Amino acid sequence: MIYDTNTPIFRDHQRCMEDQQANKLPSIGLNGEYCVCYKPSQSTEIKSANWGDHYALDSWDDDEDAIFDIDKEKELRQEDDITEDKVDIELYQKDFEEGTYRITQPGTYTLQEHIKFNFNAGGIKHPNSYYAWMPREDQEDQYPGSSETNHDDFYSMGFFAGITIETDDVVIDLNGFEIAMDEKYYIQQRFFVCISLTNKLFNDNQGPSFMGIGQKSANDIVIKNGVIGLTSHMGIFGINSNNIHLINLVVRDFETHGIALDKFEGFTIKNVEIGPSINGQLKVNKRYTTARLMLPIFYSVAKEDPDTKISFYSRGSYTMQDLIDRLLERMDLAFDYAMNGLENIDTESDLWKETRDLFVNLGGVSTHTSIYGLVLRPKKGGYSEYDEYDENAIDSNHAVIDNLYIHDLIVNHQQVTKIGVSPDIWLRNSFNSPIDLSCAIRKPKITEEWQHDEDYYEQGALPDIEDAVYYGDVYMDALIAMRQLSSSWWSLGRMVIWPKIIQWAQNGKTLQEYLESNDDDDDDDNEPLEIKQICGYDMVSGESKGVVGIKMAYSRDIHMTNVQIDNLINMGEFGNSDCDYYGHNYEGNHASAISIYKGKNINIEQLDVSNIVSFTGPAFGIYIDKDADNNDDNDRVHNPLRHHVGKFRKLMEMENDEDEVQHQFTLNYAKFSHIDAGVKATYDHIDMSKDDGVNKAAASCSIWCEGDCEDVTYYDIEQACINGHIGCQEEYNQMLIHHECQVDAEYSTPIGTINVKANGEIKAHLITAPEDPGYTSIIFKGWYFAVGIVIILAILAAVKYVYFRHIKETKEQRRNDDLMANEIQDEDQPLIRDRDRSNGQGQENGYN
Repeated sequence: MIYDTNTPIFRDHQRCMEDQQANKLPSIGLNGEYCVCYKPSQSTEIKSANWGDHYALDSWDDDEDAIFDIDKEKELRQEDDITEDKVDIELYQKDFEEGTYRITQPGTYTLQEHIKFNFNAGGIKHPNSYYAWMPREDQEDQYPGSSETNHDDFYSMGFFAGITIETDDVVIDLNGFEIAMDEKYYIQQRFFVCISLTNKLFNDNQGPSFMGIGQKSANDIVIKNGVIGLTSHMGIFGINSNNIHLINLVVRDFETHGIALDKFEGFTIKNVEIGPSINGQLKVNKRYTTARLMLPIFYSVAKEDPDTKISFYSRGSYTMQDLIDRLLERMDLAFDYAMNGLENIDTESDLWKETRDLFVNLGGVSTHTSIYGLVLRPKKGGYSEYDEYDENAIDSNHAVIDNLYIHDLIVNHQQVTKIGVSPDIWLRNSFNSPIDLSCAIRKPKITEEWQHDEDYYEQGALPDIEDAVYYGDVYMDALIAMRQLSSSWWSLGRMVIWPKIIQWAQNGKTLQEYLESNDDDDDDDNEPLEIKQICGYDMVSGESKGVVGIKMAYSRDIHMTNVQIDNLINMGEFGNSDCDYYGHNYEGNHASAISIYKGKNINIEQLDVSNIVSFTGPAFGIYIDKDADNNDDNDRVHNPLRHHVGKFRKLMEMENDEDEVQHQFTLNYAKFSHIDAGVKATYDHIDMSKDDGVNKAAASCSIWCEGDCEDVTYYDIEQACINGHIGCQEEYNQMLIHHECQVDAEYSTPIGTINVKANGEIKAHLITAPEDPGYTSIIFKGWYFAVGIVIILAILAAVKYVYFRHIKETKEQRRNDDLMANEIQDEDQPLIRDRDRSNGQGQENGYN
């Protein structure tokens, strides 16, 4: 519904940002797409935008005709503090004590020792206190976004990088040393890049919140000779950078991406190893991540309104500071667990059980939607996954990659269900992260605050959300209180928490009772609202792609030689078919060594791929999707055998014609071994030989091609040990060189070891799955089942032995007691009585 022009223009956050039905306010243009809402520019707690002191007009708040030139602002910002004189600087640990090392002068920067990033370190006793591991108020000039008067700039999410390169013509020589996050800082700064080739993590006007303007990129960069270690997101990241050279590097211990470049012109990799990803180090979950992000906002709201108290159903009243204190108690305990394990924790206490459910990752591996080794993609959305169906994406061009080794990437995607009324309108916090209600809702019968009803709550989509009663958790309580207490656009940001949700949290009734009509607006629109469950996205709204060694999208003229990819593991469970994945199939349980989307002139020579495994989904050596326009075609939702392969042509059969049109993809001399799809499904006797709801069949393929792939060529491709619930197209398989599988594959995971034998048989040496509320329990039947039977039989045998030995000893004791009694009664009595004698004699006479 679009209102007429007599409807008032709104300026409050609720009406402008959180309306449950989009595009119902007065609109600029004819199609009702652009709402006439605005953030008030005279706000005292936040500027309309952080324009700095360069180009803001003096009459900005008063002159209705003021025009702001963004391009001019960018140009002026890039001139700040930059000189053209080259420098030669030696770097030591002391240069990294108080914040990101910002390179603003061309030159060479050489490490002289190992570097641990641990900026503005807090104390381990109160690790989540104000400013712990965060920019300080007095650092605003160096790190914009640090002060309470400027929340909307580059560093408002903390120190996002160890080193930023903000000028051209720079060489970083690691000199054989390693740069990495300190273990404590790794837990506390959950968005981090070791080396950023840009001064901010996001393109202008993109990201989870407004984070300033003036993104600038570095060009003509060399990074070489060392190790880029522990990071809570990426090792190296760049936006719109040209002429980048990465030489003699190891990039390891990352959570989401080893190396990611958005929109580049000219990129070289030489002698680079990417992997392993984190495996065991990560002890906190995504809810802890979002709570860390929200803490500064919570503190600000407590200052904004220190006295008002908020009540919840059967609990309260609390001030905002009261709620912060309750939250900190659990977060600090989670930090203690991450640093020291269970050494100092009472594991039987309700406090620990609640903390474990809310903030702990017992598996230790990344639970993000996706993990990548190398990503080459268009200029789009900063670090987060872009919408790869966007036709407006800008290509990346020209890369030469030689001697690249990607290995040991592991992910266990924990799906978070977004609760909303449409794919665009759903419950979220100030940073656009979906609000996970799994720990906050109960059936009415549950009374213990920390205890879950396991029959009601399941991992993935929340069943019967309309029937849920709000019971609360410390994080959700703080969000709801903040929404009630604050009117600050900075505090609220991109938050969506409707008034009906607040009422639901306070009155102990089911959610459905508050959603029967849309009566929040003073209008006649009282249509019932349908709550939808929207899946496939994690806490930062990243799209699920599983584990991918090399991801290329909208990239052209990419030349690779001597590439090895092995041991990529996706532990992800099945997608939930009751959930809306934005009209697509679920891809969070896929595994691919190489994934190509709309690439042109991509050439790979000498490729070795092995041990690519998915627990429940398909696994590919190379996945090519040239044309996603037919994504909704019925053939793509059913049996994978029906997918069109296109016409594959052997390179040796092609004429050597210089005028030949460039091919999308050329592959020469490749080996594929152990592409293992759906191994857990196989182990659990679940048939995934065809698509099931949102889950694609567990196909195992060396090369898989979607859409029109007539310009895909290859030569001398070998494969062995291709194990899945369904294979690739017969037409395609006939063109490969097949070898008999003669080796086993062994995959080590947090739940134990899985062996895929040469004959395709699955063996497992597994431990009990962690009791994580976000983890689906697994009952394994293999080796441990047999051991359990043996132990039970041994116990039964031991019990039997003890029992019969006791009976025997009892009988012997009774016999001895009888003999002793007879001896005591008459020591002179003959041992053989007369009666016995006569009987014996009679018997003797009888025999004669």
